[in-house]
Amino acid sequence: MISRRIPILLLALLPISLLAQRDAGGRFEEGFFWGFKAGVTSSTVNDLRTTLIAPIYPVETYQTQDNTRLGGLGAFFIDYRHSSKSYIVGRFEIGYAMQGGRFNYTDVDGLEYELAMNYDYLTLAPLVKINIPPGLPYIIAGCQIGVNLTSETLNYTSNDDAFIDLQVQESLRTVLKGRANTALTAGIGFELTRSGFYIEGRYTHGLTDVVETQANNFLFIENKNTSNYYQLTLGMPVPFQ
Repeated sequence: MISRRIPILLLALLPISLLAQRDAGGRFEEGFFWGFKAGVTSSTVNDLRTTLIAPIYPVETYQTQDNTRLGGLGAFFIDYRHSSKSYIVGRFEIGYAMQGGRFNYTDVDGLEYELAMNYDYLTLAPLVKINIPPGLPYIIAGCQIGVNLTSETLNYTSNDDAFIDLQVQESLRTVLKGRANTALTAGIGFELTRSGFYIEGRYTHGLTDVVETQANNFLFIENKNTSNYYQLTLGMPVPFQ
């Protein structure tokens, strides 16, 4: 279950009620702010079919699908606004995110299997946040580096014998290794000015190969498998005192 994998810290972030980044007159406050955010992710690893299925097999004999992995995320961030008149905020985030994806396969011989890449990442993101007057969404964009903390967390299940599945899984873990994810990210958010919370949605577009394919007897080939994901978070900025 996903809920068992999300650290208790993520659940503790949501009920925080502190201060907003606007004063009583609705003007922006300047200086440094820190805060937390928590939410959910939906991620996919792309083009796994090219990596896993050799071209010697006729395409009409099998079907594949890249499916999403749902997970949680939590992050600590620092904001800096140079002036109360500025609509631009610099932000740096460090966090934890559950990402990866699922690959599903069926063929004419009746074999069905799922390969789940359940990766956990330490994420680092320098960002720019562009605020718009009260009542309108803000825009946030930048880059993100994800350090893979669980490069061998790969699960294989099929409609075959469970003991065989376990053997295949152990073999696959020595061949397919999770890698770091370098990506571009952008999104929009809405500040709830009375409570100080904000709600934000982001899309992150992977630029690098997140799966390293090592020498193997499965006929797997090295291929660029990028990872894209969406996130929806609830956060709160707090001014340094």
